[in-house]
Amino acid sequence: MSQKAKGAVLGYVAIVVGIVTALVFTPFLVNKLGTDNYGILSLAMAFVAYISILDLGMNDSLMRFFVKHRGNKQDKELFLARMLFTYALVGMFIIGVVWLLTESFVGIFAQGLSADNILVLEQMFKIVGVGAAIMIASNPFSSLIYAEERFVFLRTLEIVTSLLSIVVIWLLLISDYGLVEIAWSMCAFKVVTALFRLGYVALVLEYRVKIHLPEWPELKRILLYGAPIFVVAMFEQLFHRIDHVLIGSMVGAAAVSIYAIGVMFNKYIMSLTIVITRVLTPDIIRRIDSGISADKILQLMVRISRIQALFIYLVIGGVVVFGQQFLTLWLNDDFAQSYYVLLLVLLPFSLELIGNSRNIVLQVKEIYWYRSMTIVIMAIVNIVITLVLLPHYGVVGAAIGTGFALLVGYIILGSVLQLKVGVSFARYLAGVYGATLPVNMVLVGFALWVVDKFTLTWLSFATAVIIYTIIYVFMTYSMLLNSEERQLIKRFIRK
Repeated sequence: MSQKAKGAVLGYVAIVVGIVTALVFTPFLVNKLGTDNYGILSLAMAFVAYISILDLGMNDSLMRFFVKHRGNKQDKELFLARMLFTYALVGMFIIGVVWLLTESFVGIFAQGLSADNILVLEQMFKIVGVGAAIMIASNPFSSLIYAEERFVFLRTLEIVTSLLSIVVIWLLLISDYGLVEIAWSMCAFKVVTALFRLGYVALVLEYRVKIHLPEWPELKRILLYGAPIFVVAMFEQLFHRIDHVLIGSMVGAAAVSIYAIGVMFNKYIMSLTIVITRVLTPDIIRRIDSGISADKILQLMVRISRIQALFIYLVIGGVVVFGQQFLTLWLNDDFAQSYYVLLLVLLPFSLELIGNSRNIVLQVKEIYWYRSMTIVIMAIVNIVITLVLLPHYGVVGAAIGTGFALLVGYIILGSVLQLKVGVSFARYLAGVYGATLPVNMVLVGFALWVVDKFTLTWLSFATAVIIYTIIYVFMTYSMLLNSEERQLIKRFIRK
């Protein structure tokens, strides 16, 4: 099995591990911490996500350089040395931003959080923020490993550190430690990740690791390529995390917990598509750089999106059918509103997830600024709607704002791709959703009608999910897959 295939498999293993540990561990975490402290933890992670994008969008630029110079090890070593110096400066800049941000917490959260909660939030953010800065400083190693298509190492590292992190947090909680100690453990694992990246590049790939001053013309090209990516990442984090901050500042920590539970599985579902896209990214870059036509780009996007849709339909359908009863079984009735948050955000977000190969096309065609501007529009729309609806509808109002903004952005970027690249948005939608969406809607509607007649226990819930999955797989293979997709599955199974 190739590195790409193994990387894809391990990527899905990582997703399954993440989902299973979340299912098992989150009730324990909520129970041990309490609803308010779980909300504080969610807020801290939201702020860490903000500062984690402060590499100025250079990570994708680095990978493109490594892919283009794949056969020239000396050039890559010199480039790596210059980027390590640059990223060391970025890491120090991030630490400074962390300290400055914590000074504003009292003013932001005085209405929604107690003084003690604000103090704990400040401590957590400083600790985990330092760990995030160190891991970001190691991003040149990660870009090089991706460009060398050593996906097995990266995915294995992700799985092992994720599992060990959960074990350590569990040991801390049963020993009656609290949020600050959890933050220290998170910081430690980020540092360990950075060290393993360094070790793999130096010992396995056998690159000489050194540091050089960057060359301004080269750095300028990287920054120009990465600038729109950075703007997108910055406003995407603002878009996806601002609701946590607004809810925390206007309503309180308990409401943050309800909202956080509603959106927590988004990252795992997003990973289903990112695994495929990330593995195929070097190949997509090479094809587009070779000058393929708009029709060929359309065919490539449809093929990737259809494969991603097969996984997303199963997950989304399961969430719609079983999500409400699952939340009641998993946690308690206090989190019933989380189901509506989940649906309002996840359904429109699934369109973006299925079509995320579009973003690579925009990057390589050097028109990613349009996505940057679109994300800015989406963030503004989300903030305005959330501020209007949050006082009246609580966390559901915040979810409505996010979901509506996602739909607006999806339509804008589909139009951009058609106008600037020549990829027909209508043909793309027809190619991906023409037959698959109506069939899945019928299946979900029928399953909802059946499940609504029963109150499920864990045993009947598991049985129902298995039956639904079997029906979905049979229906998809027999009715929705084309011959190429069936051959792809057969080849994958044989390998």
